[in-house]
Amino acid sequence: MKRKYNFLTIFLVMIISIMFNINNVNAAEEAIAKIGDVEYNSLQEAIDAAENNETPTLIEIIRDGYADGSISLKSKNPKNIIIDFNGKDITFRGNLVGSTGHVSQNINIEAGSKVVFKNGTLRASDNSKMMIQNYADLTISDMIIDARAGASNLINGATSYYAISNNNGKLLLNGNTSIYTSEHVAKPFAFDVYYKLDYPNGVDVIVDTTGTIAGDIEVSIQRNVEMERSKSTLTIKNGRVEGKISIKSGLEKNVTILGGEYTDTNTIENLIPKDELNNLHKIEVAKDTYAYVAETKDNIKYNISNNIVEENEDNDIITLKELATSKKYSIGSFYK
Repeated sequence: MKRKYNFLTIFLVMIISIMFNINNVNAAEEAIAKIGDVEYNSLQEAIDAAENNETPTLIEIIRDGYADGSISLKSKNPKNIIIDFNGKDITFRGNLVGSTGHVSQNINIEAGSKVVFKNGTLRASDNSKMMIQNYADLTISDMIIDARAGASNLINGATSYYAISNNNGKLLLNGNTSIYTSEHVAKPFAFDVYYKLDYPNGVDVIVDTTGTIAGDIEVSIQRNVEMERSKSTLTIKNGRVEGKISIKSGLEKNVTILGGEYTDTNTIENLIPKDELNNLHKIEVAKDTYAYVAETKDNIKYNISNNIVEENEDNDIITLKELATSKKYSIGSFYK
């Protein structure tokens, strides 16, 4: 009996050891992010573990694939974080987040946090009605925000979709960042710039990217609030905007166009005061590609074929951008 007991003990120890090793392997396979050398099986776990210091905590994505669950950052526990995707491609699936009655999002960032997403791809879940709800200081750099699958698997469907909705704080899109909104709704918005009385300081959205904004842009305000109260602003410095720019009447003053390429030329032209528009030259710099330029000297001729401006007197060559710097509306290309 003693020998049998020892054999059984050894056998059980071997089984437990194998199971322990398998569990460790599975845990390693499931890990999606790390802080230093510590790995986490969900983005939310990694964010919860980050300390809120003046120096941002770096969270690194370590694999491609699905991210089970969503991301929620609460005002009562703000974070200062940088999430470096390291070129990885992550798709959300599973549970959604959001405030009571609005649990429809993959990412919800409440006021008080500072968040950076950089160097990768984030894809919306097919059961989301909004990909990112932002109330904080959010920078998205060298990212693809892909919400094309959003709202594609909803029982009751959705009429509109926002890849990013902004109600407070700041959104900066820079580097080579692109946004692609849902392909399954009647009103597909890349992002909005919204003002509501609950957040009196408003939100500032700055677009300075070499990427593409594929979807409409909405500049709006809470119902029955006077237009002059809105402090929410939109500034576009660069980027190709493939969609309409919908601006609530009375909020045009909150929108500044410093550059970029647009498919919705009518909105752009309406933003330029008529007296200034009359002083600008709309010229074709390539097939169906136009730029607004302001004269800075007399006797300037436009050499369209070479996409340059030539001064008649001494044949000095200057670029369209150099010529256009005297007018804030004139830098950039406009598409029919």
